[in-house]
Amino acid sequence: MVVGDRKAVDYFKKQLPQHFKTMEEGRMTGNVGSMVKSYHGKLYLHQSNLIKKVERKFGDRIKKLHTYKSPGTPGEDLVILDDDEQVINDTDQTEYRSRVRMLLFLTKFSRPDIANAVRDLSTMNDRAGMTHVKEMLRVIKFVVDTRYWCLLYRISKSDREVVTWKLKAYSDSDFAGDKHTP
Repeated sequence: MVVGDRKAVDYFKKQLPQHFKTMEEGRMTGNVGSMVKSYHGKLYLHQSNLIKKVERKFGDRIKKLHTYKSPGTPGEDLVILDDDEQVINDTDQTEYRSRVRMLLFLTKFSRPDIANAVRDLSTMNDRAGMTHVKEMLRVIKFVVDTRYWCLLYRISKSDREVVTWKLKAYSDSDFAGDKHTP
């Protein structure tokens, strides 16, 4: 995938075949489980197809859950379990890690809104308990309910028709729930 100023992209595309075997396939529509759509100078990045697979896998387990406005429980402070607390069995622990990896994949490509919740879940990969599983299912339910959310990139053109990209991001996905940092 190559993005940037038209002249720079054209130059790069001319230079690349001198070093590598290349093939141009036109406009990008997907990349590693992500879908890309371009419409009127806007670029949309989403993973709704992957989220549909997640829904099929977890449909029965999350159907009963409420619709949530945030991926994590506000004020919930997940803690590592002590030795005497109930840790889920090894099979469930393996499944837990697999689901957290899937959520990390979503976070990386198109869903930064779940990053805080997934980070907290990932710290419990070795000693998760039922509280952690419940929170993981909440994040999955949130993702399924918001499957069509996407990252939107807009192209801005200045007076000289030079394309500039401006990335603006705002986040407080845990509703100021982190009590450990100022």
